[in-house]
Amino acid sequence: MPPRSQPLLADVAKHAGVSTMTVSRVLNGSDTVSVKTRARVLEAIEQVGYVPNMLARSLASGRSRLIGLVVWELTSSYFTEIVRGVCQEADASGFHTVLHTSGPNQDRELGLVSSMLGGLVDGLLLVLPRNGERYVELLQTEQLPCVLIDNRALRADLPTVQATNEAGAFAATQHLIELGHRRIACITGNMQFGCGLQRLDGYRRALEEAGIPFDPALVRHGDFSQPAGYACAQELLALSPHPTAIFASSDPMAMGVYTAAYEAGLSVPDQLSVVGFNDTPEVLQMRPRLTTVHQPIFEMGSEAVRLLQNLLDAPAASTPIVELQTHLVMRQSTAAPGHGQRRLALS
Repeated sequence: MPPRSQPLLADVAKHAGVSTMTVSRVLNGSDTVSVKTRARVLEAIEQVGYVPNMLARSLASGRSRLIGLVVWELTSSYFTEIVRGVCQEADASGFHTVLHTSGPNQDRELGLVSSMLGGLVDGLLLVLPRNGERYVELLQTEQLPCVLIDNRALRADLPTVQATNEAGAFAATQHLIELGHRRIACITGNMQFGCGLQRLDGYRRALEEAGIPFDPALVRHGDFSQPAGYACAQELLALSPHPTAIFASSDPMAMGVYTAAYEAGLSVPDQLSVVGFNDTPEVLQMRPRLTTVHQPIFEMGSEAVRLLQNLLDAPAASTPIVELQTHLVMRQSTAAPGHGQRRLALS
């Protein structure tokens, strides 16, 4: 017979008929809970056999020295680089990291955040959160410091660390325009995220400043993944005439573009120029090596820890947005349109 699992905060909340936030307030000694509700929660704690984590309360500083970190998954280097930055900076600052992966389930993501409100962690870091607005009231009520990483799509009154996404996409598109391209396509990222919206804005602004009309037919909406880049590129390359250049809003999507171009019999960059976004380590294995926008992903993780520490030291501080600079890294995946024909003519 398997051993009985340790009761969770959610078990107490269910038994008492209250929210996990209410249970957390009782455990933390908050005076905002009525006497009747407090008694019901304490009775539920005893009946389900819940043992509160007392680590933070046992320390003279009142801190656990633990930071909660919630990411989608760890299969992409975007997430692993952020985790590396967080863990390195946390370790140097005397903190430890509690890492959770939420997967594609938005309710699980919110549940993971709720589960950390019982005093286990001193603060939270949320990477590309999909429920930014839902966190605001929850975290501010609990007064748990939180920093979002790479998110500003919708209203979220929480401190954020992000990159200059719009400027990076502008630089990528401008580079293609300066090479002589006019029929430039864009594969966007997930438009529920600030970075997806901002990169499309940068693409559009570069076209506008160059006097090139924006053509919706040259835009496909992806989700930052390689399969999405491949599928979107197939559609774009089926157009007549097809674009001479594609700006993909992430390196994995640019990898998908490479595959679609190869299957269509197009050479990169002789017949199709490609620019990505992220500059993750994998791009150095691509042939030709990818021209891309360098996003300081590792540094975003490090900066988020530093910002969280500032919030712990000064809880009444404002909610800043910290933007780290992007820059274009030019390699071998871009060339002037017609480059392949000219090269053949000269050979």
